[in-house]
Amino acid sequence: GGLGAHVWDAAIALSAFVTCVGEGQRTSGETQCRLPELRGAQCLELGAGSGLVGMALGMQGARVMCTDGDPALLELIETNAAANGLSSRVRTRVIDWADPATYLSITEDLQLVAAADTIYKKTGLAFAAAIAAHIPRGSATPAIIAYQHRDDGTMPFFLEMMKQGFLLERFCDTAGSAIGSSSPDDYAD
Repeated sequence: GGLGAHVWDAAIALSAFVTCVGEGQRTSGETQCRLPELRGAQCLELGAGSGLVGMALGMQGARVMCTDGDPALLELIETNAAANGLSSRVRTRVIDWADPATYLSITEDLQLVAAADTIYKKTGLAFAAAIAAHIPRGSATPAIIAYQHRDDGTMPFFLEMMKQGFLLERFCDTAGSAIGSSSPDDYAD
């Protein structure tokens, strides 16, 4: 499992955020969540790692396809789903961002794409391509991504997402901190 089996802070923050939204709460400050009703929603988690975000979505009643490029991590997710009584809601599949042949063939039914701590210098453009392939241009399907800013090598990802026509928003609290962070500088704009 390596790094993917680790539960990263971004996954914890996104899972907490999804849980609050799923319970009908709204974030503090000016941010208004634009997520679908999660009960019964068809969701895709890209780069699921340990599957924490997928589990949180499943606990809110969503049907989740957790994906990762590492089959060993998918086994871990299946074990976690079974231990949490979520096997009927959380499924797994290998998706390699660099290999479009592994992408889902039917994306019209997706109500949400989620990912946590998946934006890195080396894989950012492949990740952007995977998101764009699963959310067709003109779709109302939101992608919600949590990540910890480490360096400016991630900028090509954000530029590519804007080029593809995606609206990028930073969810902040009233102090200007990104939701789930401890300071305004923890997560990038």
